[in-house]
Amino acid sequence: MVGCRFYHYHYHYHYHYHYHYHYAHVAFLFFVHEMRLIK
Repeated sequence: MVGCRFYHYHYHYHYHYHYHYHYAHVAFLFFVHEMRLIK
């Protein structure tokens, strides 16, 4: 029971971290693209 709960929290934390990392990466690429358009 405890192991299952620990696995659930670990999976949720990993998914949450991956989602924010992906969002930051997309925002960075968009920022670089905008800078290229300005220049």
